[in-house]
Amino acid sequence: MASLLRQSTVCHELASGWMHRGIDLLNANAPVSLEEAVRCFDKAIALRRTLPLAEDPRHRYLLAGGWMNRGDALARLGAKEHLAESVKSYDEALGLLRTLPLDEDSLYPRRLAIAWINRGFARQKGDSPADVTEAIRCFREALAVLEDSPAAAIADPGLLRAGALINLAEALLKTSNQPVAEALSPARQALALIKITERTDATSAEAGFKARHVLCRAIAAKSSDGKSIPPELTEEATHAVDEGLALARHWEERGEGRFRELAEDLFRFGCRIYPTGQPRFLAEFILENLDPKKAGSILPLNRDMHEAAVAALWNALREIQRAGFPLPSTPRFEQLLENLQRLRVTEERLEELRQAALV
Repeated sequence: MASLLRQSTVCHELASGWMHRGIDLLNANAPVSLEEAVRCFDKAIALRRTLPLAEDPRHRYLLAGGWMNRGDALARLGAKEHLAESVKSYDEALGLLRTLPLDEDSLYPRRLAIAWINRGFARQKGDSPADVTEAIRCFREALAVLEDSPAAAIADPGLLRAGALINLAEALLKTSNQPVAEALSPARQALALIKITERTDATSAEAGFKARHVLCRAIAAKSSDGKSIPPELTEEATHAVDEGLALARHWEERGEGRFRELAEDLFRFGCRIYPTGQPRFLAEFILENLDPKKAGSILPLNRDMHEAAVAALWNALREIQRAGFPLPSTPRFEQLLENLQRLRVTEERLEELRQAALV
């Protein structure tokens, strides 16, 4: 008996060593390192399979972790054959996790929910209608796990639920047989969950950006002509953009620049929606995000954001010319002149910033 226990301990330690090496390679995230990570996880899996799985749920839990990490590495490699093998790995993990006494340890339902999310993400990468349909099922399975009573003790249920909701919204946007409102609802739910912690936790912040990104895409998808946004959604969209860009500035002040690409996407969306939805606030929106004199801190000026801002200004000017001028000495005429002046001043300021960046 003592000999078997020592053998199990040695096997467990060896498997853990291969897992740690695989995770380091997974974090390196290069094709060569990912392929080597798969081999490390295979060795850990082979070792853990020799343990008394039926007797100890902890062994099954750890073995499922090896399959999940293997699936993650294969999904990142991304080729069709890799994705198929990734899904098989998650199926192995799910088969083990379903046998666990979920109410005995909060880690068990947590890993089960993550396995469903990751399986759905791998299927979604396949991009065929069948893949997307299956991904939607996986994300809903994850949400069902998180809503069940054993998940009540999970340390980060809001973040996990938000991740499942964001991925669900993304998948719903890819389906042609679902109304856009179906994607709007989970995106809104995710954002409500994330707002509590997104200014103090970087992982939550990243989820907050993604939730706003998919929310804006869902709102844009409701446009009949690809440009205009239904009036009832304009305020929601601009609010999401403004909040997201303020969040980016908040993290920039703390030396965290990983959200720049996501923030730039929000800025470009803002440059599309403000001219048609809230044209009077376009100039203010641009300068609040690009002019150091208007913001306490700003994202570093880059060519894409500058060009998006200039294009938005010119589109707004062209729209004013197209619509024609109302009669002088009317409130609408005065508002129009005021807006024209703001647009011209903003255009000049952008040129000053561009010239300064060239120095």
